Amino acid sequence: MSDAKKEMESLKLHSDTFFLKGIKVGKAKITVRLDEKGYDLNPFTIDISITEPIAILPQKKMRILPTSSFQFSLARVRIQEKDPIYDGVKLPDKQYNWSSLDDNLGTVNQQGMFHSKLQIGEVELEVQDQFIEKNFAEAFVVIVEPR
Repeated sequence: MSDAKKEMESLKLHSDTFFLKGIKVGKAKITVRLDEKGYDLNPFTIDISITEPIAILPQKKMRILPTSSFQFSLARVRIQEKDPIYDGVKLPDKQYNWSSLDDNLGTVNQQGMFHSKLQIGEVELEVQDQFIEKNFAEAFVVIVEPR
């Protein structure tokens, strides 16, 4: 039992924990109501989004030279026995939109190919799921001076 639940019960308050498993990606409304005598509570409704987590690979910060290119890949992430499993996404995929947050430093196309420009600096890349706004992945590229 969690410390929070122990504390609530010591104060004579009661709670329940519910675990939901999404069947498919999308949005849903969950309504909860208490059907117990002695309680006159209004139902409580929340909106949830069921996402399929994604990751840009490699996940480490990349360092490349000006006017260079690097091929990133995209994967859907699932957990199996507490370990992440990365299932590659064939690119381009219309569900995902790639972008560079600073086109002065570099650009990325829909196949995940990043092209740095002449300027030195750090740029963030983002892949946004077109169906679920809160489902996105990010990567960072540092354009460094040649030594």
